[in-house]
Amino acid sequence: MGGHSKILFFILMLFMSTVYLISYFQNRQVEPLHGTSTKVEKPIFSWTDWLNGDFQTKMDKRTNSHFFIRSVLIKVRNQIDYTFFDKVNSKNVLKGKDNVLYEQGYIDSYLGMNFIGEDKINEKLDKIKRLQDTLTSMDKKLLVVIASSKAAYFPNNFPAKYDTITKQRTNYEYFEKQIGAKGINHIDFNKLILDMQDTIAHPSFSKKGIHWSNSSKQLVWNTIAKKLEEDKDWKLARLQSKGFAMLPPKGRDRDLFDLLNIYGYRDDAKMAYHDYHIDTVDIDKPLGLVIGDSFFWGLRILGFSREVLNDGQFWFYNNSVYPEDNGILYTNKDFDLRTTALKNDIIILLTNPSNLHNFPFGFDGELLEALLNPPSPKVIRDKEVGRMMKRIRKKEEWFSKLTKESLQTGVNIDTLLYRDAEYFLIQEGKLEE
Repeated sequence: MGGHSKILFFILMLFMSTVYLISYFQNRQVEPLHGTSTKVEKPIFSWTDWLNGDFQTKMDKRTNSHFFIRSVLIKVRNQIDYTFFDKVNSKNVLKGKDNVLYEQGYIDSYLGMNFIGEDKINEKLDKIKRLQDTLTSMDKKLLVVIASSKAAYFPNNFPAKYDTITKQRTNYEYFEKQIGAKGINHIDFNKLILDMQDTIAHPSFSKKGIHWSNSSKQLVWNTIAKKLEEDKDWKLARLQSKGFAMLPPKGRDRDLFDLLNIYGYRDDAKMAYHDYHIDTVDIDKPLGLVIGDSFFWGLRILGFSREVLNDGQFWFYNNSVYPEDNGILYTNKDFDLRTTALKNDIIILLTNPSNLHNFPFGFDGELLEALLNPPSPKVIRDKEVGRMMKRIRKKEEWFSKLTKESLQTGVNIDTLLYRDAEYFLIQEGKLEE
């Protein structure tokens, strides 16, 4: 091997060793990437794994996912694909005309490509009506909220491949027609915002996002609050603006753009960002529960759950329960539905047109069953104790003590957890003996 070859070989090995070491110890990319990814843990070194090759295999996976300039290389590749080949490297995100970004599901629902039929929609609405009547008899209020669709707001900017597709009957059109006829308490923001599109001061959607704009949230918040006050002696908190600034899209107004993981694209449009104030003078705070999709996040972040619904829960797609409890993300299965419903004064079912084929995510049938066929006291007690067991697992010292006791006595760890959780709740006065 010649002198130059040795130098090149040495440089290559030095580079590879540097990449290897940095990737092993470095936990952050040079630039963050948006979207979901599988976390690859740093392998623990052992001579056994080293000799049989397991450590190297695990480290290859770690290096591939933690290569310190991986995010830069991905963004460069995505930018080239986006700019020169009109290609988007993000699942379900589509680039439309004039650089308007969409999620495919919104376009499909707008064009009627997922119409489930009149019978299924009527079945959904009849069940919601039965739930509404049942809750009304219990002095509870049910409100259905239909959020607006970006596909309906920007119907002329779909990608070229949709130019030859004829719009068919949609879930939203039949749903909107029947929900009022059946007497279901509701607000249709899809229709409301479209009707105001030519007169509203600022855009309700940005080219880069899929959710309500910041400037739309005052209308949405206050319309819902006013609707909830109907037939009730309530005064609920209102969202007020103290002024606004016109800025490039940020936060949730650019959530689709962030998923592209590119450096930029041509968009000179600006959005209105308000300095919001919540009017909480002499207000009532009935307890409220929201079952819905991602359109509620913007309102929740602004404080809707806190100020209007008395710190009520948000069941995301009738599954994950927010807020988290000391780092624990419960699911709806961790709660007794009947007990939850009886505690709440308000239940809001929220969705956007693209999710109507799944709406209300099974909650209506589950709650009706729980209300009409109450669970046994033991089932209710087990739910309470089960949540406490999860909290104990998060208490390192407490859980470690029980683990040692399980090993010493042979008693199953879940049995010990249940015992301690039940005893603690009894001492706190949250359970009867």
